[in-house]
Amino acid sequence: MTGNDGTETTTDENDSTSSTTTTDTDGSGGDGTGDPTEVIDAYLAAAKNDDLDAMRDIVHSSSPMQNALAQDKVMFNISEGRTRGETEIVTKNGSVADIFKLKYASVQFDNSDLRNDIGDSDISLVTVELKKSGSDPKTNTWVLVTEGGEWRVFWVGEKNEVPENPETVFEEPIEDENASVVEEITYGDPREHTATVSLTDSPGIEANKIRVEATVSGYQAEFTGSWSGSWAVVTLNPTGDQIVVTAIQNGTEEVVHREHYKP
Repeated sequence: MTGNDGTETTTDENDSTSSTTTTDTDGSGGDGTGDPTEVIDAYLAAAKNDDLDAMRDIVHSSSPMQNALAQDKVMFNISEGRTRGETEIVTKNGSVADIFKLKYASVQFDNSDLRNDIGDSDISLVTVELKKSGSDPKTNTWVLVTEGGEWRVFWVGEKNEVPENPETVFEEPIEDENASVVEEITYGDPREHTATVSLTDSPGIEANKIRVEATVSGYQAEFTGSWSGSWAVVTLNPTGDQIVVTAIQNGTEEVVHREHYKP
């Protein structure tokens, strides 16, 4: 979640379909009807056939993928020539918090909006390998969410590789002592693992862009133009993280604040 002028990015994956066995490793299932992997195969088949109407039926109505489909575009374009290989249901009884563990999720989604949209639905995360002869396999994590009791494709992300001990990737803290960019950083409920980074109303340096990131969880937000008074709610890695605020002026970057989150 950001206030003022935060930017968004999305990811794009290329390639397609065919079914193999599913490896189920995590707990007892949710209330969604049928095998969650069936909807993945249906999506892959529709993508292979360029059947946008079928894809619209398979994708959850609250998914950002629907925005692309409304413009007759495919957010995750899976072309012909790939088959579904090893598949693992890594999280059956998932939550919004599990989605935010995926790379780029914090950029794609607003935490509060996502909880309002799908917080009461069943959520499954499925790791899918797509294979193609002569090429390295591609592995993504598919987010499936129930709608009307049926599994629907919600998003396709990537697993965020987190070190066993996050402190091994920490760098020396830097404090913005004069509050030239960062006014304050406050931490939320310990169970939520979030921090609110508030930027100053009175900038002490010139910068045409400010980047706020959590280097372990992968969260990132950027503010351009008039960034003073902006804020971002940062999703942190539950076992430890590093918040970094960078000022960028004409392509030159300067880290103005760096602090460690040690829950």
